Amino acid sequence: MFDGSTYKRCKCTEPKLDSDGQPVLDASGEPRFRELGSACPLLNRRDHGSWYYYVKLPDGPGGKRRRPRKGDFLTQKQAKEEAQKLWDEAQGGIDIDSNETVASYLDRWYAKRVDLKRKTRGDYRDFIDRVFKPALGHLPTRDLRERHIQEMFQQIWAYNEVKKANREAAALAKTECDAAHLAWSQAPTPRPPELRQAWHQARTALKVARAKPRQDTGPASRKKYLDCLTTALNDAVTEKLVTQNWAKLVVIPKYERPQPLVWTDERVARWRETGRKPSPVMVWTPEQTGEFLDAAVDHPMYIMWHLMVYRAPRRGEATGLPWTELDLTRRCPTSYGV
Repeated sequence: MFDGSTYKRCKCTEPKLDSDGQPVLDASGEPRFRELGSACPLLNRRDHGSWYYYVKLPDGPGGKRRRPRKGDFLTQKQAKEEAQKLWDEAQGGIDIDSNETVASYLDRWYAKRVDLKRKTRGDYRDFIDRVFKPALGHLPTRDLRERHIQEMFQQIWAYNEVKKANREAAALAKTECDAAHLAWSQAPTPRPPELRQAWHQARTALKVARAKPRQDTGPASRKKYLDCLTTALNDAVTEKLVTQNWAKLVVIPKYERPQPLVWTDERVARWRETGRKPSPVMVWTPEQTGEFLDAAVDHPMYIMWHLMVYRAPRRGEATGLPWTELDLTRRCPTSYGV
């Protein structure tokens, strides 16, 4: 049975009096004040004070009393609704006494996930520290809702616009730097010192512009963020820290893998003309691959590139392959040489 009540109080103050009715003074001789709370005579006005709720829950372990209170609601109806919501969560097994923040929970969850691959653990650590904590870390885990996560992604999208402006500013700074250098290099000797100073200033401006974030957070990265948070909140549901996995209700743009295209002669010509790639993922023809290997035969990375071309390991497998796992006689990793 629901056991709760609502009441109204305010933050109005009055001088604090001693038993003789005299004002109580602090160390500097100034009078001390106390809040009137529920005793304020102005609480009968609708625009004065705020509403609070008080809920009596079953005692916790060891007979610990559980009497949560919360206030600053504009109306009594809001306070009643929040009190009922708290009661329902407690009845559903949610640990409403937990004050663990999202930041603390994510750190604890990450420490537990020793089963993850090294690359995945590295990504999750980065997502938690760089993305989740700044946006969500201050929230109590049990107060986390869909809207908080959705707002986080909206901030990411808004920040992409800032990065776009940074890219444009960096491109303009590069143009101005090139122009300043050209003006200095083509000037007759002895070159005017003001041209060298202008070039130096343009280089400094370019360095500052390039130091600002310019790389967009694309659909693939946003999907990785959401997948990580969804996985973490699955465990929070199991631990009864939240009622449901709020990340599953969040909507982000659909991620579609880019369509790989082959570098045909026509596409190569178009790319050289416009500087734009037909697709983010382009595939070499056998002839182009051979030309690359012939040109790179003396490069220190040639063996790895040759292995990737003819045996098709993933990039992470190739870069992380120790010499002990490579069979040079059969020209393949030992795991392939069966």
